[in-house]
Amino acid sequence: MEEELKNIWAAYDRKLERNLALNMRIVKEIQLQKVDAVMRPLYNIKLVGVVFGLIWLAFIAFLIRYSLTFDKIFFVISAGIHWIVSAIAVGVYIYHMSLIRSMSNSGNVMDTQRKLARLESSSLQVARVSFVQLPVFVTFQVKPAMFSEQPPVTAIIYLVITVIFTWAGLWLYRHLSYKSMDKKWFQRLVMNGQEMTPIRKASQLLRELDEFEK
Repeated sequence: MEEELKNIWAAYDRKLERNLALNMRIVKEIQLQKVDAVMRPLYNIKLVGVVFGLIWLAFIAFLIRYSLTFDKIFFVISAGIHWIVSAIAVGVYIYHMSLIRSMSNSGNVMDTQRKLARLESSSLQVARVSFVQLPVFVTFQVKPAMFSEQPPVTAIIYLVITVIFTWAGLWLYRHLSYKSMDKKWFQRLVMNGQEMTPIRKASQLLRELDEFEK
C-alpha cells in the first residue's frame, strides 16, 4: 500500500512538473509575442527613416555637387558634415531593423534581452552624435563676403550663435548618457520618445517574465 502511494505521488509530481513546464513555455511564447507586437511599429518607423534618409542623402549630395565654389565654401563644409552624420544614422537604422527582425524570429528570452539592450544603447549613441552637428545649422548660411562686405557686427553675431550651438551640441553629447537617467530633461528628450518608448515597454515585458519564472 505504501509503495503504491509513493508511485501515485511520484506520478503526480511528474505530471505537475510537465504542466508547469508547459505553462512556462506558453507564458514565454505569449510574452515574446507581446514584445514582437510592441517592436513592430518601431521597425516601421526605422524603415520609413531609412527610405527618407536615403532620399535626403541624395538631395544633400546633389546640393554639395553644385555648390563647389569659394562663395559657398561654408555651406559645402556644413552640408558635408550633415551628410556624414545622416549617413551614420541611416546605417545604424538599418542595423536596428536587423536587430528587431532577429528578435521576432528568436524564441530565446535572454537573446532578446541582449538585443534590446544593444538597440537601446545604439539609439542613445545616434541621438548623441546627431546633436554634435548643431553648429552646421548656423554655419551653412555663412558666406566669405560677410566678413568683408557687411558690418563686423553681423560676423560677430554669427560667431556668437555658432559658439552657443557648438557648446549646446557638445554638452548634449556629453550628458546624453545613462548617468543622466534620473533627470527630467533626459526623460523628456530621450526616454519618452517614439524610439525609446517601445524598447522600454518590451524590456518591461521581459522583466515581468523573469519575475514570473522566479
